[in-house]
Amino acid sequence: LFAYHRIPAFTQPSPTLPQPVKPTRSDAAARLRKPRTTPILEASGNARRRSVLLPPTQRIPTVHDPSPLEEETAMEGGGAGGGGGGGPAPFLQKTYEMVEDSATDEIVSWSAAKNSFVVWNPPEFARVLLPTYFKHNNFSS
Repeated sequence: LFAYHRIPAFTQPSPTLPQPVKPTRSDAAARLRKPRTTPILEASGNARRRSVLLPPTQRIPTVHDPSPLEEETAMEGGGAGGGGGGGPAPFLQKTYEMVEDSATDEIVSWSAAKNSFVVWNPPEFARVLLPTYFKHNNFSS
């Protein structure tokens, strides 16, 4: 009386999850080859020099223009210190001035690409220039 028809079974494909990818040695080596922004020692003949990657600072325009009263207060050195104000940190400003001064080019100057500076004579840099701009003469500081 009744006829049985076989209905094909529907199977849903099981979702395939992405397999975790193990980092290879070449990935690790590539990370090690990335340029660093820390001081780099360069050897050139018998002379050793230290090149520090520090681009010249540029003033970035801001939306807030100080009022004449704010400018006058800033010029007089009023207000609380503590940083956080506009403009570069004093260390960066002094370093820029030292490197930018053409009278110091035999000791420290901008690299050919102008994106870092090179200390050509570290002993003179520590003895003469650092105490002129900073409260110490420690080259590694």
